[in-house]
Amino acid sequence: MLKNRGKTVRMLGIFVCLKYVKTHNGQIMNFMTWIDSEGKFYDSVHFPDTLKEYPFKGGGVYLMLGIIDVEFDYPVLRAQKLAKMPFKQDPRE
Repeated sequence: MLKNRGKTVRMLGIFVCLKYVKTHNGQIMNFMTWIDSEGKFYDSVHFPDTLKEYPFKGGGVYLMLGIIDVEFDYPVLRAQKLAKMPFKQDPRE
């Protein structure tokens, strides 16, 4: 993520955890933690306007579009879009 600082990227992630936070004007925003396809953890931030349009829909795999922000040498995906990926149905069921 550090090499893509300031760039718009798409990232897949398996949901790990979520923290709800209120902004100074009382709106809800989220901080989320994910695991990527290489097994590495990364974080994303979801501001109120984005969260209203692209809400979190429970655990699973998500595709996100966003910009990589870096503060104190720690990268975070500032999410612009969030979409839960469908699971392929087990044909044996």
